[in-house]
Amino acid sequence: MVHFKLTEKSYRKEFIEKLSTMLEPKGMVLFDDPSLSYIDKENNKRKTHFPDIVIVIKDKVVRDGDIISLGSEGVVAVIETKKASKGVYDGFNQAISYMNSLNANQTFATNFKDVVAFQLVDNRPKIDERLNSKLDEKTINSTIDFIVSVITKTTELHPVELNDDLIVKILEGAVFDILEYIKKIESKELEEPLGFFFAKKLDSEIVSSSKNKKEFDLAIKKGTAYLIINQILFYHILSTEATSKYKKLIEINNIGELQGYFDRVLEDDYKSIFGAKIAKFLPSESIDAINSIIKAVNILGLQRIKHDILGKIFHGLIPQELRKRIAAYYTSNAAAQLLAELCIENKDVKVLDPACGSGTLLVASYQKKRDLYLHNSEEIHKKLLTQIIGGDISIFAAHLAAIHLALQEPLSFTDEIHIILGDFFSLSPKKTVLDWINQSKIVKKVSAEDIRDAEFSVPLVDLIIMNPPFTRMELLDNNYKRFIENSFELSNNKKYFQGRMGLHALFLLHADDFLKQDGKIAAVLPASTFYTSYGEQLSNFFLANYNIDYLITSDVETAFSEQATFKEILFVATKNKGKSKAKKTLFISLKKPLTLKNTKELSHQIKKLDEEAYEDNLLRVRAVTQKELAQEKNWMIFTEESTKTYKKLLQSKNIVIAEDFIKENIAEGIRRFPINFFFLPNKLWNITEEKDKSIIIKHKNTSERLLISKKLLISALRKPDEYSTIGLEPKHYILTIHPNERLDKDLQRYILLAEKMGMDKESSTLLKSIKKENIPWYSYTYLLRRNPKIFGNLFIIYKLRLNTAKIMAHYTKDNITGGGMFLILSGNSEEDAKILTLWYNSIAHIFLFLLRGRAIQGSFYEAFISDIKKFPMLNIKELDNFTRKELLLIFDKYTKREMPSIPRQIELGVRNELDLAILRALKIENPDKVLKELYSYVHDKIEKLRTESIK
Repeated sequence: MVHFKLTEKSYRKEFIEKLSTMLEPKGMVLFDDPSLSYIDKENNKRKTHFPDIVIVIKDKVVRDGDIISLGSEGVVAVIETKKASKGVYDGFNQAISYMNSLNANQTFATNFKDVVAFQLVDNRPKIDERLNSKLDEKTINSTIDFIVSVITKTTELHPVELNDDLIVKILEGAVFDILEYIKKIESKELEEPLGFFFAKKLDSEIVSSSKNKKEFDLAIKKGTAYLIINQILFYHILSTEATSKYKKLIEINNIGELQGYFDRVLEDDYKSIFGAKIAKFLPSESIDAINSIIKAVNILGLQRIKHDILGKIFHGLIPQELRKRIAAYYTSNAAAQLLAELCIENKDVKVLDPACGSGTLLVASYQKKRDLYLHNSEEIHKKLLTQIIGGDISIFAAHLAAIHLALQEPLSFTDEIHIILGDFFSLSPKKTVLDWINQSKIVKKVSAEDIRDAEFSVPLVDLIIMNPPFTRMELLDNNYKRFIENSFELSNNKKYFQGRMGLHALFLLHADDFLKQDGKIAAVLPASTFYTSYGEQLSNFFLANYNIDYLITSDVETAFSEQATFKEILFVATKNKGKSKAKKTLFISLKKPLTLKNTKELSHQIKKLDEEAYEDNLLRVRAVTQKELAQEKNWMIFTEESTKTYKKLLQSKNIVIAEDFIKENIAEGIRRFPINFFFLPNKLWNITEEKDKSIIIKHKNTSERLLISKKLLISALRKPDEYSTIGLEPKHYILTIHPNERLDKDLQRYILLAEKMGMDKESSTLLKSIKKENIPWYSYTYLLRRNPKIFGNLFIIYKLRLNTAKIMAHYTKDNITGGGMFLILSGNSEEDAKILTLWYNSIAHIFLFLLRGRAIQGSFYEAFISDIKKFPMLNIKELDNFTRKELLLIFDKYTKREMPSIPRQIELGVRNELDLAILRALKIENPDKVLKELYSYVHDKIEKLRTESIK
């Protein structure tokens, strides 16, 4: 049998043939890749365009050889096509430009599976889209059906508001329209005028790798494309104001003309926008793409942008690997507006955002303060800018923050914008820029080209509002860690400093030095902030110095930041050091998505709440005393609906905090190493035969066979998803080679094949360790073998997706080791290990894991060693002989039973006997009733998390 694979070219041909067939009976014909010549109405010059597809009325066509002439109103529509791998909006701006130039009624942009339709009726845009998940014959047909229905007016497009999401799509499409031309420019030429800097010192390891150098190179070029779009858009905003002195931006004939428009504005001001003279680097062949964008911006009327739209595009420019490691996520407009609404009641409050990013929180604060005035004016605009201070370590982010504040009043000069460029930990209150530890700079006008020193002191402020980076300290460069530690030497909050704190916690402590008494601090924080090992210190800091006003979470959304994938909270507290802390804290769970439309209603309702429990269709509220906060280590529990059941567990007569029992006998499994080298079997090698003293492995692709001595192997568990029973016999080995081991021929061959595939360079942790110990890379696991803590018979899974997980912990008869997804509990007798394995698989522990674990995304949760130690657990030391025997019988019954997912276990009732035995061992009153409560909560919670993850 012969198999054919359709290519992009095949799909395009199929699309054109089917569309042509459907248009013919309707008196229309299409032309594929025509060269169209016309007179431009704006400058009375002849232009030539090359649209992908033009649809015309057949009766209007006059043909003379290969020349097509059309009568009046002969062009019906223009269609721009892109590869299926491209975004549908990548051709949108060009399509609008062609539509306008050719006097067509409508235009479409499509990648064959997705399609966007656009019409301009009475100068109001009408836009509709049809998006599909995959490209196949069905989606091609539906795309064609939609296009034809719009052309024949069977489907009517409706006027749309240019909302945030739509504008982002359009502008992102414009960025990619010119990105291909910018890719031809050498990055070194762009770095200086662009001022492009992604806080590299936060993660030197990422920046130094060859893979990520390419990522940064692409990001620089995306940034260049973005800033050119930004300059076009900002000029358009300036030139369309009623009193503008700048001429309208129209199609250009050469790149110099574009830079000329920008230079004219630069003579007056706006260096923060036009100071980066990067248009001059564009190649001449990009002129058509630039003209398409200019036309689209004029037609769409994008001057109506008021929110932090441009910043949303910026978020996508940071390389994903770096974004993940430095936790560089930016606040959604709705969350920013809610925080501003809750915290600003006086138009004269001074505001500081020390990690302002692209300025979302600053803009929200500006808008809330401006709303408190009865009218707008240039004087009010200037006054507001003197009361708003931002800072960021990234030039690009600081540039954006200045732009977004300037956009609030486009015709007012922006020389008083206070955006600090530099590291927040270098700054102390009431000290000038030249007092900064590392001589970073403060400027009144931030631009990509001209950053000037300015004598500017940061005063104490009334509100600190921020979404600080969430980076874990272990990911930071060692020199930078020392720098931060030194910055706390003179801090009022030095006693709360802990070296393992994430950057967000350190930002909170440092920000306190800048806040007035009775001032407020408002922040977007990871949900794990107040239940980590360092969270106790942070909790103590806030309990001693603040009244915690609100802790807000969402039942329907994971995060309050753009593109963040872990659980977040909104946190508001009032500084009242030395005062009584009688006021209760409101824990608020939002029951609907947070939008710009409902933030004012929500804030109004929240501020009216008394200090009691409350619930309606928008939110669920619980009021908690300062005493309750001091007694509970995990504040997120107060956002849950299950606190009664939780209290029943805690009041059990046979429960203990885990660290009292497990002490230091717990360690993380072996991780961050080339799994396809050290683990056997793996993706490349099978074990085909086991002998007393050796194993034989066979390469899956070449069938080559090698003999490996068992003296080099230790038994291990590999990954949790490979096992579905509580009791296990290991199927894998880890290869451990002594640095001085004499390598036989087969072992040499195994190492050589691995090095050819680059496994010796796969892990940065491995490279650091072998360099430090001065050993061969293949001896990395031998170092770990020396640690007795990584050998045990109880393996707790600490990171898992709860809707698909089957088992929470495994037991092995022998003491072995495991991969990095396990926490290994050592030092237990055989009986104790079996009973503890039952405990960690019980519904009681799963319930606690949901309450006290770290919510990552959807049903994906994790709990580190420090977290597990704080969990309540069954006190096995206090078990009587009868209970022990019962639990061991239960273990024997379940040990080899194949288990489905946890939700299915509950539905099928296959785990009831295990869970009831654990509840009886805990001496819980009415265990049957409590079991129903636990099952109901766990099943419903996991299902809700799973659904949220799909959304």
